[in-house]
Amino acid sequence: MNLKKSFSGAMRLSSEEKYNPDTLVLSHSTLKSVMQANSEEIVLRKIKMSFPKYKYVVVWTKDTYELFKRGMDTYGYSMPRHRVIVFQEVLMHIASDGVNQIGFERALKQAGIEYQKNFLHYSKHDANYMYHLFCKCYKEYTRWTNQEICYLSPRSHIIHTGSCRYANRNHFLATNRAAKYVIFQGNRVCKICGCEDEWNRLQWGVSSGVKQNNRAEYLRELPLTDENMSMICNKFRLDYNIASDMVFIRTAFSGWIVYIQNDRVTKLRHENYRQRRDEALKIHKKCFEGYHKQKLPSSRFYDVVSYIKYHDEEMLKRLGDKRSRIDIILDRIREHDAENMA
Repeated sequence: MNLKKSFSGAMRLSSEEKYNPDTLVLSHSTLKSVMQANSEEIVLRKIKMSFPKYKYVVVWTKDTYELFKRGMDTYGYSMPRHRVIVFQEVLMHIASDGVNQIGFERALKQAGIEYQKNFLHYSKHDANYMYHLFCKCYKEYTRWTNQEICYLSPRSHIIHTGSCRYANRNHFLATNRAAKYVIFQGNRVCKICGCEDEWNRLQWGVSSGVKQNNRAEYLRELPLTDENMSMICNKFRLDYNIASDMVFIRTAFSGWIVYIQNDRVTKLRHENYRQRRDEALKIHKKCFEGYHKQKLPSSRFYDVVSYIKYHDEEMLKRLGDKRSRIDIILDRIREHDAENMA
């Protein structure tokens, strides 16, 4: 994401009758300077010449992109095949609650991007600020969710969590396992699961004590008391039993043993399973001879539990959910009870 080329240019109004003094003040322009600028056609032609190839177009709002595309179509300038990233909508899912939008200036403040207030709404500076904001959010969110996965539909470009009821109800739709940073590649978050707690966020400006205690950052740093470990397991809706120096965790697919020492995870074991060649579709069958050592994804209990959650969801998705109807109903009852306990 290194900056290779930049471009900015003032655009002349099509007529002086479209003069809006408030807009010109906001954009640090005068009517005289605007009317002496290049026409829309010339500016868009220069953009096409400056950027003949591109894979993504990043804009703050969808209206900005529609304005750009309409102008390119008006003058017959073809656009390379690309994906559109509406950055404000991305921030809504990675730094807000999935519903409320974040303003541009507030986003700069929360991300710690230095800016001059007088330069806001000046297109040349806004584009530069948004570039730095995009890079920083991309890096932070990639690091923040490095142990988490989602499921991406290559046809619709919609991202789902592993427990999304829409994705599970339509499991026949092809989805690919992906890291959560794919949201920065023009993919949309599912409207069904996009507001759920499993979408760990940067949590800018969270003031509620309840939400604060549910933040990944907060949970990662907690001392590993029985109460705190229970809180983390409940967040991921997992069955568990806590012993003096280990935690037994069971998912819908398998069992795990997490070894704890000095508030850090020292070892992780996963329940053995084997494949029976005479089984239809080669469905994995768990056996009870013991556990094998699993590569430790992190020394933090929160990250390990997150890894367990998404590891087994991926296995279930890959093998297909062959459980009976009564098993599914019982699992839903357990999930409902876990929600009430959380």
